[in-house]
Amino acid sequence: MLDFKYKVFLSAGRLLSFSKAAKEISLTQPAVSFQIRHLEEELGTRLFLRYPNRIELSPVGEMLLKELEQMEGYAEQAHQRVMKKLDKFWGTVEIGASTTVGDYFLPPVLADFKTEYDEVGLKVLVGNTNEVLGYLADGLVDFAIVEGPVKTRQWEVQAAFLDELVIIAPRDFYCMGDGYITKKQLAGQPFISREPGSGTRAVIDSIKDGEKLLVPKSNIVLELGSNTAIKRVVESGLGISIVSKMTIAREVANKSLSVIRVKDFPIYRQISFVFNRGVEKTDLVTKMVKLCEQRAREVGLENAEGKNNVY
Repeated sequence: MLDFKYKVFLSAGRLLSFSKAAKEISLTQPAVSFQIRHLEEELGTRLFLRYPNRIELSPVGEMLLKELEQMEGYAEQAHQRVMKKLDKFWGTVEIGASTTVGDYFLPPVLADFKTEYDEVGLKVLVGNTNEVLGYLADGLVDFAIVEGPVKTRQWEVQAAFLDELVIIAPRDFYCMGDGYITKKQLAGQPFISREPGSGTRAVIDSIKDGEKLLVPKSNIVLELGSNTAIKRVVESGLGISIVSKMTIAREVANKSLSVIRVKDFPIYRQISFVFNRGVEKTDLVTKMVKLCEQRAREVGLENAEGKNNVY
């Protein structure tokens, strides 16, 4: 097994960032810097070239990184072969999840996974869709589950399930007689939105009625970084919003919000599994994906077949 400071070096060398390495291995940035400095003193040479806004590997650092990656690969292969002989799974699954998925869909899946594979570690990084794809690009997670459109050239994208988006409004909202609002009525309402970069915001910014946006950008009176904050502000009467149906079970039960759909215009967004293109999926990743698919079926989340207005 590698000495701890070599593990720290591996992370920093791959990511070329002490702060990202700190996040990956659950240390503070000063702790990462200390371990790297200690290793450089032990070897009597610099492993990184430090600049004001970036770091680079020195020639010796590049050589050490290559050697350690080979050693790590051999050790992992040997361990996996032994565990497969014993019919056991070992290791860690690292998942990136956009906010709605991480907060509302994923927790029961994680519980089921741990029940079946107790010895396997789990790590979940939650953020908006852009942040999560950044985690994947930086190698901080094995795969991601994200909301909204994903550019497919950089990634391998696999459809997971559909998430219905609904309008939430204050409890006494005027059109609650039949639970529907027209597109014209929606276009005249003050709107509370998620921040740019979130999957929900990407969908809202792309929904059009002909050539016009369904929610004009001029209607946005407030941008917030969480579904919880949006629900509380809508309850206070400041405006309406569009959120995932998954996020409002408690408010529906408490009748603290009105839940409305656009008349003759259902709105769905695609939830997708995203993988680094060309990277082989481990057995653990494959099993986690299957558990997610199973959970989606159990709670009645649909696929895109025969659906319109899927974003």
